[in-house]
Amino acid sequence: DLESSGGLAYALVGNQLMRTQVDSNSWAPVSAASLGSAATSISLHGKAIWIVEGGGPGTSKLVSSPDGASWRTTADPCPSVGGEPAEIVAAAPVSTTTVFLLCAGGPAAGSESKQVLISTDGGVHFSATGSNVPRGGDSNGFAAASVTVVAVAARSGASWVYRSADAGRSWQTPLQQGDGGVGYFDLGFTTSTQGVVIYGQPGNGSTSKLLMTRDAGATWAPVTF
Repeated sequence: DLESSGGLAYALVGNQLMRTQVDSNSWAPVSAASLGSAATSISLHGKAIWIVEGGGPGTSKLVSSPDGASWRTTADPCPSVGGEPAEIVAAAPVSTTTVFLLCAGGPAAGSESKQVLISTDGGVHFSATGSNVPRGGDSNGFAAASVTVVAVAARSGASWVYRSADAGRSWQTPLQQGDGGVGYFDLGFTTSTQGVVIYGQPGNGSTSKLLMTRDAGATWAPVTF
């Protein structure tokens, strides 16, 4: 994974975290960040960083730092979801202290149980946000626009983007395609109202297009180039 924020770029290469200034090509390992082989994704906000380590229900971890210098590891905070063990899938920060966490478990027949947690202390402690995300699809994207708006992309025999405007207490489906699982990818918000997502995978023969929202994910429209 590769992300940049606060004048720094981070790259996850295997279980090694690398860092550079954005105006430099000189990368150096961040030795203080002790990662396992299942590290999968980086999330940034300002100087703060969160790294998800998979490994299965009960064994996934969240490795985080408020400044890129001091690091901590939080054991899997995911409760059972839909009566099934769950693991951390992704993190979505909205500030240096507030971060959402997506938990998922019990995959079956193109669906899985999903729940969103929230932390207001940088990822040390988490609490459930409310109702579970709809089961349809396996999650493949997670993003937050603000402390109230969060979105999940999922795909299996169809493609969905689920959205909550009340911090996970209820969910709507602003995007849905019965397309055999083409999928929505690279879901993200650049401001509290503007966001983007790619429909399809360029290069694999499927139709692909960039969609943009200007109302925090309530509606989406294709971008014309």
